[in-house]
Amino acid sequence: MSSVKGQKYNLDNNGLVGYDGLSVAIVLQAGNDWNKLCEGFEETADCNFIELECFFNECAPYLSMTGYSANRILKKLLQDRAKSNYIAKREARRSGRKKRKREFF
Repeated sequence: MSSVKGQKYNLDNNGLVGYDGLSVAIVLQAGNDWNKLCEGFEETADCNFIELECFFNECAPYLSMTGYSANRILKKLLQDRAKSNYIAKREARRSGRKKRKREFF
Protein backbone atom coordinates (compact mmCIF):
# COMPACT_ATOMS: atom_id res chain seq x y z
CA MET A 1 0.00 0.00 0.00
CA SER A 2 1.15 3.49 -0.69
CA SER A 3 1.84 5.75 2.24
CA VAL A 4 0.95 9.25 1.18
CA LYS A 5 0.42 11.55 4.16
CA GLY A 6 -3.23 12.34 4.76
CA GLN A 7 -4.44 9.73 2.28
CA LYS A 8 -7.48 7.99 3.69
CA TYR A 9 -8.07 5.40 1.02
CA ASN A 10 -4.87 3.69 0.04
CA LEU A 11 -5.33 2.35 -3.44
CA ASP A 12 -2.02 0.96 -4.54
CA ASN A 13 -1.36 0.73 -8.24
CA ASN A 14 -0.07 -2.82 -7.55
CA GLY A 15 2.84 -2.25 -9.89
CA LEU A 16 0.49 -1.39 -12.75
CA VAL A 17 2.04 0.76 -15.42
CA GLY A 18 0.74 2.47 -18.49
CA TYR A 19 -2.99 2.90 -18.84
CA ASP A 20 -3.78 0.57 -15.93
CA GLY A 21 -1.63 2.56 -13.51
CA LEU A 22 -3.06 5.81 -14.87
CA SER A 23 -6.64 4.64 -14.36
CA VAL A 24 -5.96 3.71 -10.74
CA ALA A 25 -4.25 7.09 -10.20
CA ILE A 26 -7.36 8.84 -11.55
CA VAL A 27 -9.58 7.01 -9.07
CA LEU A 28 -7.14 7.80 -6.27
CA GLN A 29 -7.19 11.51 -7.15
CA ALA A 30 -11.00 11.48 -7.13
CA GLY A 31 -10.90 9.96 -3.63
CA ASN A 32 -8.48 12.66 -2.49
CA ASP A 33 -10.77 15.35 -3.93
CA TRP A 34 -13.70 13.81 -2.04
CA ASN A 35 -11.73 13.90 1.21
CA LYS A 36 -10.82 17.56 0.68
CA LEU A 37 -14.48 18.42 0.20
CA CYS A 38 -15.33 16.54 3.42
CA GLU A 39 -12.68 18.62 5.20
CA GLY A 40 -14.52 21.80 4.24
CA PHE A 41 -12.89 22.93 1.01
CA GLU A 42 -15.13 24.89 -1.35
CA GLU A 43 -16.99 23.01 -4.04
CA THR A 44 -16.22 24.24 -7.54
CA ALA A 45 -17.63 23.46 -10.96
CA ASP A 46 -14.81 20.95 -11.49
CA CYS A 47 -14.77 19.42 -8.01
CA ASN A 48 -18.04 18.84 -6.22
CA PHE A 49 -19.86 15.95 -4.59
CA ILE A 50 -22.33 15.48 -7.46
CA GLU A 51 -19.59 15.19 -10.11
CA LEU A 52 -17.51 12.87 -7.94
CA GLU A 53 -20.48 10.66 -7.10
CA CYS A 54 -21.26 10.33 -10.83
CA PHE A 55 -17.61 9.45 -11.45
CA PHE A 56 -17.58 6.74 -8.78
CA ASN A 57 -20.83 5.31 -10.16
CA GLU A 58 -19.10 4.87 -13.53
CA CYS A 59 -15.49 4.09 -12.57
CA ALA A 60 -15.83 0.28 -12.45
CA PRO A 61 -13.85 -0.15 -15.72
CA TYR A 62 -10.96 1.80 -14.19
CA LEU A 63 -10.80 -0.63 -11.28
CA SER A 64 -11.41 -3.89 -13.15
CA MET A 65 -7.76 -4.96 -12.94
CA THR A 66 -7.29 -4.11 -9.26
CA GLY A 67 -9.88 -6.17 -7.41
CA TYR A 68 -11.45 -3.08 -5.82
CA SER A 69 -15.18 -2.52 -6.13
CA ALA A 70 -16.37 0.93 -7.24
CA ASN A 71 -19.66 0.40 -5.42
CA ARG A 72 -17.89 -0.46 -2.18
CA ILE A 73 -15.62 2.58 -2.45
CA LEU A 74 -18.57 4.89 -3.13
CA LYS A 75 -20.53 3.41 -0.21
CA LYS A 76 -17.58 4.09 2.12
CA LEU A 77 -17.14 7.63 0.78
CA LEU A 78 -20.84 8.37 1.31
CA GLN A 79 -20.61 7.09 4.88
CA ASP A 80 -17.61 9.30 5.53
CA ARG A 81 -19.41 12.33 4.09
CA ALA A 82 -22.37 11.65 6.36
CA LYS A 83 -20.05 11.43 9.38
CA SER A 84 -18.10 14.55 8.52
CA ASN A 85 -19.76 17.84 9.25
CA TYR A 86 -18.46 19.28 6.00
CA ILE A 87 -20.88 22.23 5.91
CA ALA A 88 -19.75 23.48 9.33
CA LYS A 89 -16.12 22.93 8.36
CA ARG A 90 -16.64 24.92 5.15
CA GLU A 91 -18.21 27.79 7.06
CA ALA A 92 -15.32 27.76 9.53
CA ARG A 93 -12.83 27.96 6.64
CA ARG A 94 -14.78 30.86 5.12
CA SER A 95 -14.90 32.80 8.38
CA GLY A 96 -11.16 32.20 8.89
CA ARG A 97 -10.45 33.65 5.45
CA LYS A 98 -12.63 36.69 6.13
CA LYS A 99 -10.88 37.23 9.44
CA ARG A 100 -7.44 37.07 7.80
CA LYS A 101 -8.57 39.55 5.13
CA ARG A 102 -9.76 42.00 7.79
CA GLU A 103 -6.46 41.69 9.64
CA PHE A 104 -4.53 42.35 6.44
CA PHE A 105 -6.41 45.47 5.37
